[in-house]
Amino acid sequence: MVNDSYSLIEMPCGTLLARVSEKGLKELSFQSADEIKKWKRLMAFRGAPTMLQRISLEATSAWISAYLDGEEMKEVKLDIEGTEFQKNIWITSRTTIFGERISYRDLAEKAGHEGAARAVGSAMAENPISIIIPCHRVIKSDGVIGNYSGHGGTETKRWLLEHETNESQMTP
Repeated sequence: MVNDSYSLIEMPCGTLLARVSEKGLKELSFQSADEIKKWKRLMAFRGAPTMLQRISLEATSAWISAYLDGEEMKEVKLDIEGTEFQKNIWITSRTTIFGERISYRDLAEKAGHEGAARAVGSAMAENPISIIIPCHRVIKSDGVIGNYSGHGGTETKRWLLEHETNESQMTP
């Protein structure tokens, strides 16, 4: 069995750890300074990624670059693990578009789980693939941005939302 491969991706709002398997992207998460140091040490001793892993790492990096530049983002193959409910919520959240915001209640309804807004919040808190599965776009019904489980918390979520709002206003 092939071990997962890792890469660090820099963004203006923080550093992401990308973890890929032979099947696709498994994790994309913001890291603290201490976690970054740990991953740099670990990656120094790991072997080179396989060809399939390298393709997934390059696709993820290209997606983040396009996201930052406000350009079209090509599909990244995912290898997500979670309950069927979580996967349904995560996949449904991907139907939101760049710059759009959706409430936990509306996302629950869109996914076919009316009345499950709290469960949607829990699923989003467990999202293993930040940004690509856009949990940052899910906000409270009253318009408050709510919490963000990634490193940096609500400041990171606010940065992502403002980035998308600013970029979508610049696009013709």
